[in-house]
Amino acid sequence: MTLPLGLIIAGCRLKMSRACNLSAILMIACTFAGCFDARQGERYEPDTIFNNPPTANVDEEDPLPHLSIYNSKLQLKDGGGKIVFTIKPSGDGFVMLDQSDQEMARFHLINNRLIVNAADGTELGEVTFLEDRFKIKTHRRSGCYWNLRRQADGNWKLEDQADRLLSKIKERGYGYEIEDPFESSLYKSKLKAGKCTLRDSADEIHYYTKDNATPLAMACLGFDVLEPLHVKAALMTMVRQFGHQ
Repeated sequence: MTLPLGLIIAGCRLKMSRACNLSAILMIACTFAGCFDARQGERYEPDTIFNNPPTANVDEEDPLPHLSIYNSKLQLKDGGGKIVFTIKPSGDGFVMLDQSDQEMARFHLINNRLIVNAADGTELGEVTFLEDRFKIKTHRRSGCYWNLRRQADGNWKLEDQADRLLSKIKERGYGYEIEDPFESSLYKSKLKAGKCTLRDSADEIHYYTKDNATPLAMACLGFDVLEPLHVKAALMTMVRQFGHQ
């Protein structure tokens, strides 16, 4: 049976319309997927992917290409603008330099552990990154260790090996506030206009940097129980790498 010409044309138009609609749907879907991928970096929030911090592009000249974007140089100054120390990537970890660029310590990264050695090779301590905390050991106090532990609400706490609370690190709009166990303010770590500072309860600046640091990393320098300074700097380095906040 031969179909009328008008019916054949109408059928062709219907098929073309359906094909066009399908093409349009596929085009919109692909565009949406592309936009979604392109915007992922904008929506990334470090604390929601705590175990998978962002990584830099691999560079053959980068001594630590497997680490995060925070493996760049970090220079700390005091409130008067004098250099206190500088941390730079070097070899299998980092080197800590004084204000005269003389070596103070070396941090050797072995998987999730950062071993702290003085300039003469003496081991001073270590910092280990675990699933929800950083474990800190210092050889000045044999058998002792501390945990910087992340809380579900985004806050942190510093505890000793017996789980006794030493400090509360509370998230604030400007960064973090460090309190003692009785909630008295000790320090505030603030980030404003690219400048990260550590201030005491009188608002005096103890340390500041304009390099790529986070308020949580800066707060590590306010843990007075951790000595020497090299160990606090090592903890700061590990938090910079793995605990983005």
